[in-house]
Amino acid sequence: MNAKEKMINALYELLSIKDFIEINVSEVCMIAKIHRTTFYAYYSNLLELLEDAKNQAIEEFKKENNNGPLHLDNFKNQIFLNYLLFVKNHAPLFKAYFKNSSAFKADEDFNTLFNQELLPKAKDKYNNDYTMIYYTARFFIDGFFSVIKEWMKNNFKESPEEIAKIISRIHVVYWKSLQKLNILGKFLFMLAKNKQRIYIATEEEKDFEAISKLLIEAFKNEEQSNHDEHLLVQKLRKSSSYIPRLTLTAKINDELVGFIMFTKVHIGDYEVLALVPLPVSPKYQNQKIGTFLVNYGHEVAAKYGYTHSIVLGNPKYYSRFGYKNAATLGIKNFFAVPNDYFIVKILNNSNKLFNDTVTYDNSFYEL
Repeated sequence: MNAKEKMINALYELLSIKDFIEINVSEVCMIAKIHRTTFYAYYSNLLELLEDAKNQAIEEFKKENNNGPLHLDNFKNQIFLNYLLFVKNHAPLFKAYFKNSSAFKADEDFNTLFNQELLPKAKDKYNNDYTMIYYTARFFIDGFFSVIKEWMKNNFKESPEEIAKIISRIHVVYWKSLQKLNILGKFLFMLAKNKQRIYIATEEEKDFEAISKLLIEAFKNEEQSNHDEHLLVQKLRKSSSYIPRLTLTAKINDELVGFIMFTKVHIGDYEVLALVPLPVSPKYQNQKIGTFLVNYGHEVAAKYGYTHSIVLGNPKYYSRFGYKNAATLGIKNFFAVPNDYFIVKILNNSNKLFNDTVTYDNSFYEL
């Protein structure tokens, strides 16, 4: 077994017990029994390793599905069943794959599998109308992935055969709809084709300078800002309230476009989280990058047992994530801001009530 195979196997082992965002290079090297220099001889980062593991799995799927005849009378069921079996057999990889679909180019891979490997075999079945097949496949992507995600969340409760039949029936409905709305199908395809990939990861030291610049740029025109967000983040990194796994970056083509930080705060003796800066690059605003960061951060926070997240922010924006007036839970605020802007989200179905003031890290009071 060569070094790349060892690293891919190590990644699979780690993905079976933790999220991709929690894995680091040292763990991969330890399990693979290789030196870090060997890792960096092949990959610049863990995303490249994961991309390689995914590509290897895709090639395996292609080989398996290029062998033997394809029965056109059962074309859709066969494709879906083969793909579902493939997903189930690579469950650790696909749990990461679908959890971070924008980072793993899920829609592009599905497009490749359907349009280059599988759909050409259906040309006779569908009277050589390859254009219709192509748009149908693209239109079908989101629904297909949604079903698979739910199936995985349910720990593959249903059989692959049962899910394949369900997807096939849904596909028929989509097909009939697109015959009437071909222009809409083409439009949706173009949207999917031009979709940019967002990579979410925990921050690294090499990101610090870019994060500071992003914070300065994003808040320079904010009237409610003291324009010291970058200094606050620098101080919080050095404090006991810093949580590396909940300090996240968003990148597009290696360009930093978004950032979020959750830090520890206390309500009396009870530890909760405070969501602090949420900057998004001005040229990438209104593209759901902030939404993606907040939702992902909430999911990670809940996994690690945090029950509440507090924000000093615009309630019109944060209410979409489930934030509400903190006073309704008996949480009091130290800072002189309107009550409507002091808001909280319950992360783990907690019914806990408080009667105390939030205590922040000293970094908040020093600026």
